[in-house]
Amino acid sequence: LGDFHNSLTASENDESFRENYSKALQDLDGLLRKDGQNPVLWTLLQSYFYFKGDFTKVLEVYERKISKFEFAISDTVLSESLFWCGRAHYALHDYRKAFSMFQQCLKRNEDNLLAKFGFGQTQMKNKLMEESILTFENIYKNHEGIQELNYILGLLYAGKCLDPVSSKNTPRRELEKLAEKSIQYLEKYIRITNAKRNQVVIPRAYLAISELYEAQNQHKQSLEYLSKALQQVP
Repeated sequence: LGDFHNSLTASENDESFRENYSKALQDLDGLLRKDGQNPVLWTLLQSYFYFKGDFTKVLEVYERKISKFEFAISDTVLSESLFWCGRAHYALHDYRKAFSMFQQCLKRNEDNLLAKFGFGQTQMKNKLMEESILTFENIYKNHEGIQELNYILGLLYAGKCLDPVSSKNTPRRELEKLAEKSIQYLEKYIRITNAKRNQVVIPRAYLAISELYEAQNQHKQSLEYLSKALQQVP
């Protein structure tokens, strides 16, 4: 399970992920034949079904092979199993169940970074925007170099600034602070992405910065980032 988890969290690119993940699953079939009651192996099988896109199977494995034996399974393994259930429910657009699964997952292992991300994303889908900001800000304290995290936080703060309903009741100075935060996160995301050289900046990052500058009547900067967004479009 450790090799498998490393393939998800430590792989630097798609190629290394495929190598690490394939290695972790290499002997899964043979191991299941020898030890068909091992929850670690069934948790690995959940991940296999998830990446195949068979999300119902992910949930079936949990119900049939994991949930009935929770009392005898370590918190680390159970957390991993619940994590895949959360991702499966999310992929099936059942965000309430996904939220519940990620929550249970973190109760078993509060250090599960991927579950924290999933929890924050389900908060967004359930329109708990303030709560999702708190979740991602807490992750950021120890993982500020993760590009996706900077992207998400940048868009969340931009959403608060640009939403006509919430911004209407927000003092101007507060809106300026939120816009500044958003731009800082998004520009950091852009720097990290460009430094990788083999990745392309998501145009939405440039568009959000452009809109924020436009809202502040800084038209030159707004046009500059709009131009960068258009350059990313094929």
